[in-house]
Amino acid sequence: MTQNHRQKSWIRDYQAATGTTYLNARRRQLNWPTLAEVMDEHEMLGNFGIGVFNSPRLAIKQRRAELAVERENLRRHEGLVAETALWL
Repeated sequence: MTQNHRQKSWIRDYQAATGTTYLNARRRQLNWPTLAEVMDEHEMLGNFGIGVFNSPRLAIKQRRAELAVERENLRRHEGLVAETALWL
């Protein structure tokens, strides 16, 4: 039995959304990269996509600060990201 409650919750959500068995949902989940892995691969990925909105008007320090805030927001909403991925 898993001690990772976040993983188990994701598996249950996937199972409910797809109507598949728990075992098949778990197998599918094990093949997906984590949000942290995706964010490591795409350093400009933020809450609203790649880059910062209206970035030409912002100074470099402002862009970096805004991107850091957006990335933190994305990390905090990992469950919503998983739900959206299931929907897609």
